[in-house]
Amino acid sequence: MIFNADCIDFIWKKSKMKKVIRKEKELTKENVTSAQWSILSLAWELGYLISLPLVIAVVIGYLADRRLGTSPWLTLAGVFISVPVAVYAVYQKTSAVIENESKLKEKKKK
Repeated sequence: MIFNADCIDFIWKKSKMKKVIRKEKELTKENVTSAQWSILSLAWELGYLISLPLVIAVVIGYLADRRLGTSPWLTLAGVFISVPVAVYAVYQKTSAVIENESKLKEKKKK
């Protein structure tokens, strides 16, 4: 079998393409892993943003109820106050994430 310049050039280009495809696959795997960690981190943060105000308010309300003898009322007030606080914190976090994503999309378009 005789190899001419065109055949060698074709083989060379094909081997280069394989390397490029391999690199793209590796980058894709890294991006997927990074995205998964990012999503997990966001879920973890949102969980804390929801639970911490609630737990803190319930504990403070419970302790105040025991001290003042107003059994469930201050605990319930703490719950009702902590829910809007948690909603606002989640709103702020999701707004920041959405703004970040839109900036990234704008950068990719350019």
